[in-house]
Amino acid sequence: MAKLEENKPLMRAQQVLANYRALELFDEKVRAQIRKLIPDPVVAHIERGRAWVPIELDMELCEAVWKVLGDEGLRKYSVDCTRIAAEKSVLSSLLGGAARLFRLNPGLFITFGPMAWGSIFRHFGEIKVTLHGSHEGEISLLSLPLMAFAHRTYFISLGGCFQGMVEMSGRTGRIELRRIYPDSRTVNYSASWN
Repeated sequence: MAKLEENKPLMRAQQVLANYRALELFDEKVRAQIRKLIPDPVVAHIERGRAWVPIELDMELCEAVWKVLGDEGLRKYSVDCTRIAAEKSVLSSLLGGAARLFRLNPGLFITFGPMAWGSIFRHFGEIKVTLHGSHEGEISLLSLPLMAFAHRTYFISLGGCFQGMVEMSGRTGRIELRRIYPDSRTVNYSASWN
């Protein structure tokens, strides 16, 4: 396996594989349409990945889901991937424990995001959560690598992941992608829940 470049944005290989396997949630026709859009070398790299893999693999997966299902379909897929990660992945004890601990307060649960971020991503910026009362807040992705801004659909997917965290707390709510600032390498989301 080729040596990974220093400071190249990476994602935990097990999470990318779990996201790929989550395509099984779709009916056969939709799953076939999505898989047709993912190049074979990308699938092979996802399936054989160890420890950390280039984040572009997950970005290509999300792009394929988006091309078939659009913004809301990608968002729902990402919510499901977050739920699966909490149940079955290497992050299950971390996310599952946080979900139980913060079950009654989604705001506290999403403030747990920065800890989970470092467990999933390397060299892919940082996350900041600011609460505005007991039912809303803002999520900011800071110091993102410039390459991320060529993949707008990935920001939709990440919003779905944050949405999944709110839903895991047992509440309903919505995470909305608000602003993308390539010049300052920042992305902002608004968060609200009942």
